[in-house]
Amino acid sequence: MSAGCYSKNVEKAIRYLWIDMDIKKKQNAIDLLREAANKGDGDALFLLSKCYMGEKEIFPGFDFEKDDALAKEYLQHALELGSVLAWFTERGIKGCDMSYASFLKHYTPRELWEIVMERAEKGDCFAQVAMGDMFFCFRLKAFWDLPYPLLDNMFGNAWYMEAVKWYEKAVKRGFVKAIAHINKI
Repeated sequence: MSAGCYSKNVEKAIRYLWIDMDIKKKQNAIDLLREAANKGDGDALFLLSKCYMGEKEIFPGFDFEKDDALAKEYLQHALELGSVLAWFTERGIKGCDMSYASFLKHYTPRELWEIVMERAEKGDCFAQVAMGDMFFCFRLKAFWDLPYPLLDNMFGNAWYMEAVKWYEKAVKRGFVKAIAHINKI
């Protein structure tokens, strides 16, 4: 699922909401995320934001009411608390003030890439989808100095194939929402 990249509470919540999609454990999962968020866990806030972004991000059977303002609020707090994954995956959201991500001044784009890449390679399904999105959406302009083996010779279909590789890894970890990303290609 996420290979130890999160606290125990956040790991459980991910399992309940995104892997098992267990409707009976929805409230427990939200409580676990809120408890972690109250202890300063930026990734918990990032995941709470996803709950309110609509069925593109969370199983529709959970009946979370889409709430863009709440999702944005959680996301901005995630950035304030230093969630690299929030920055990496959500910086394109309209109206999200990235200046809240004061931790960014301590990292180069390459270092941020490496943090997310390491998490993806460890099996973090959200980081795997983020890597897939980077290739699918050609968002690599900020990372051109990377020693990524395929970047020098990657154009068009090769980028899509790299995206599919990362999405498939997430699916194999049980993150079925990644199938929708594959279907876009």
